[in-house]
Amino acid sequence: MLNNFESEKFESKQEKEKNPKLMFVFDVDGIITNPDTKKPNEKVIEHISSDLKQGFPVALATGRSVAWVEEKIMPTLKTMLKDDRKLDFLLISGEKGSVSVEYVDGEPVKKIDKNNCNASQNCNRSKKDYSALP
Repeated sequence: MLNNFESEKFESKQEKEKNPKLMFVFDVDGIITNPDTKKPNEKVIEHISSDLKQGFPVALATGRSVAWVEEKIMPTLKTMLKDDRKLDFLLISGEKGSVSVEYVDGEPVKKIDKNNCNASQNCNRSKKDYSALP
């Protein structure tokens, strides 16, 4: 997607964690999904896939549940990537930062920040949503 940043890409997740010079952050609603239909925009997901394949760290941010992102966005992204290990460069932040998913060797690691949950958020719903996920 951004060939002029070739020198900024990372070879491994360990290198990314030590030296995150550049990260692409995408809002889910209205950017990755169509604001009217809420369906994923495959062209945007294709760009995200390209960034991940090149080793650029990418974050998806939303007020929605992480389970919603994993259900609606991730199947298309995984199909485009063809290698789940490239997900190691992805962070999903949901429920206004209260719930996040990082990937290690292509497998999701889910975290709930109970200190960031408040009365307007239903962080308990995330626990329920996660029980149905692999």
